[in-house]
Amino acid sequence: MIEARRRKRAAVRSQPVLPIEVVFARPKESQERPFPLRDPELALTYSGTAAVYQAFRALHLHAGSSVLCPSYNCGHEIEPLLRLGLRVECYRVTTDLQIDLEDVERRLRGGAKALMATHYFGFPQPLAELRELCDRHGTFLVEDCAHAFFSDNSSHDLGRVGDAAVYSLRKTLPIPNGGAVVFNNRALRLDDVLKPPPRMTTWLKSLDLLAKCSWDRFAARGALRDLLWLLVLLPLAGGSRAVAALYPRGSTGCYDPDDDDYRFGIEIMSWGISRFSARLLDRIDWSDVITRRRSNYRFLSNELADIKACRAILPSLPDYACPLYLPVWVPEPRDLYYKLARQRIFADVLWRQEHPAVDWGRYPEGRELKRHVLALPVHQDLDTAQLEHLAAALRAG
Repeated sequence: MIEARRRKRAAVRSQPVLPIEVVFARPKESQERPFPLRDPELALTYSGTAAVYQAFRALHLHAGSSVLCPSYNCGHEIEPLLRLGLRVECYRVTTDLQIDLEDVERRLRGGAKALMATHYFGFPQPLAELRELCDRHGTFLVEDCAHAFFSDNSSHDLGRVGDAAVYSLRKTLPIPNGGAVVFNNRALRLDDVLKPPPRMTTWLKSLDLLAKCSWDRFAARGALRDLLWLLVLLPLAGGSRAVAALYPRGSTGCYDPDDDDYRFGIEIMSWGISRFSARLLDRIDWSDVITRRRSNYRFLSNELADIKACRAILPSLPDYACPLYLPVWVPEPRDLYYKLARQRIFADVLWRQEHPAVDWGRYPEGRELKRHVLALPVHQDLDTAQLEHLAAALRAG
């Protein structure tokens, strides 16, 4: 009973957090890096947004060239294209997160030079059909795998079909920054060597991930060791934020990769992954990440089956998919988000913001998804007690 109460006090985070022992762990030399981390044409960027910028920069498209993007988007995959002087046009995505291939083909006839396909929440899009369409129209295909690190499809070619594929490693792994771009078209490559990011950005995000982990462990276990780490980490985090507040407004020195604002500095697009994040990649045990995420997704999807006000958009999990979140359709995501947050359950009101470059009136399905999708956590840190707590909170409304 005491253990159950402690588990209930521990937060249900939207993404995994960083245990302090991982920072001091030795590299797992016997652990083989998964795709795309072992690809010879891999470039590790600061973020998924930076990966998009570098991927499209490598295409060397003329200014004003048309690029097709999905109508359901966060805007951070659109902004880099605009910074490159490209013209963005959206294609239809249905409310069950499927690409409308007929609409894609109609728009490809208009002379688009590249197409971006997003594997939402780690669920594969029809790559064979998209590749055939792009080949027929002489169009580059870029796979947006920001949600699909560790994901695959039945053909085992997710991330390997597009001319390039972009990733956001930090969405799946507890690292302060990290994206990736892989060039499957070997004629493509980065134009410049990526620069290291400012240390303060890495320091601030790392402290945040470490402090949250220690707090959650103390709430769940009440261990003295976790309390001692909290006493160290919380003053460090508070002091670092105070120092960051002294930076000039708009400075990228303290940039947070979770910032939704589209007015970020262009220099961020040329940053690589930090050395700290790169070291963590070989210290994190990812052997059971896929198994745990898949198991958590199935458990929570089954629990939602009888909750009409909170419908799973993708109730069935295909083979080989490694889900980032479980997306649900609710009447008002923000209301449910705050109700859950009062119980220390943190979901994501995903992509509520609308990029001003998109005429959203032309894409009603994309706008509907933005207004009604809430992303529920299913990551590898969660255990059964936390998932049951989340399911009970959803039933209570």
